[in-house]
Amino acid sequence: ATWDLSNVSSTYYMFNGCSALTSDGCPTFKLSDKWTYAQHMFNGCRAITEIDTSDWTVSGLTNASSMFNDCRALTTLKHSPTWDLSALTNTSYMFSGCNALTTAGCPTLHLSDNWTNAQHMFNGCTGLTEIDTSQWTTSSLNNIEYMFSGCVALTTVNGTATWDLPKVTTTQSMFTGCKALTSEECPKLKLSEKWTDAQQMFRDCTGLTEIDTSEWTVSSLTTAEQMFNGCSALTSLNPTATCTRSG
Repeated sequence: ATWDLSNVSSTYYMFNGCSALTSDGCPTFKLSDKWTYAQHMFNGCRAITEIDTSDWTVSGLTNASSMFNDCRALTTLKHSPTWDLSALTNTSYMFSGCNALTTAGCPTLHLSDNWTNAQHMFNGCTGLTEIDTSQWTTSSLNNIEYMFSGCVALTTVNGTATWDLPKVTTTQSMFTGCKALTSEECPKLKLSEKWTDAQQMFRDCTGLTEIDTSEWTVSSLTTAEQMFNGCSALTSLNPTATCTRSG
């Protein structure tokens, strides 16, 4: 059955904590461009394996924080190939803990310069091998801590060669535990003097042999604890200019 929710603007906490709800027991929804708030919509729906999003118009969404957080059995979002999320500002914890989600079951996300918060976005997504970032505009992001932390099968962040991150202040644990990620498939990060926290940023990234730091401004960093701890294959931090730290 399909629910016509064309006039709904908010699905905030709609099924939050419905841990026994199954895919077969959940209706299909038709959502229009009036829909703006989806935070915690399916948070903690641990029994759902598939969600049909084919009748969702996502272009009006502004907040998707924790939308699918802790959906541990979720493998597939049946979807249009690309979600236009150009109005979205917040994807924090959006897919966090979705450890069964596959690359094939995850849509490509189109994110604009409205996007500011991506902390914990894919944290613990142990089933993802590749994430397509080719339609991400990162220039307004200020928080990307734990963004891919615990994505142990992730081999490829596939998109723009360089991420422009002039507003980011923290990269804490951004790639922690991304053991399968290789140097060739890891984006180059352009980080400014606003960057203050880099602790555990690449901790236990055992597949990385080289990290390009040539566009890192490190002069404002206040903590770099365990930044490369456990990077057992790392042979080179490959800057074209000398990294300096003031004070």
